[in-house]
Amino acid sequence: MNLPFTRRSRYAMLILLTGSFMGCGGNSEFPLAQVSGKITNNGEPVPHVVVMFFPKSNKESLNSGPYSSGETDQHGVYQLTTRYDRPGAVIGTHRVELAFAGFDPEAEASELERQDSGEESAEVAAKPDRKVKIPKKWGLDSKMEMTVPAEGTTTLNIEFNE
Repeated sequence: MNLPFTRRSRYAMLILLTGSFMGCGGNSEFPLAQVSGKITNNGEPVPHVVVMFFPKSNKESLNSGPYSSGETDQHGVYQLTTRYDRPGAVIGTHRVELAFAGFDPEAEASELERQDSGEESAEVAAKPDRKVKIPKKWGLDSKMEMTVPAEGTTTLNIEFNE
């Protein structure tokens, strides 16, 4: 005996099928691995640096997966988390950028203009004195690359030698 689908059962089936195609969090098709490391300058830890990993696209797909980021602690150690709050980073090659926590490129540019004119704002006076500068090669337009292995790693370290 054939039972006809009711309108309600068709909607339920449609919702189930749609959910199975969409997945959870939008990034489940990208395999992740745990990643951590340490940032140092002449062997000394560099705290409060935001480390950003941007997966490079491959020939198979333009969508390379979610970026990952983490901030170094007082010991210079960082752990990456994806933009979806999942621990780790997409397995493969990434472009890596570094910036101090709280870095605002527009505010930095206007501050440089003020300094050129001899002014100093209250914001600059309140900023911590950074003895370490992030090398330009690791900055916002970085071309530096690192590879996340399938088994993960705790040694993706970056050393500044100023």
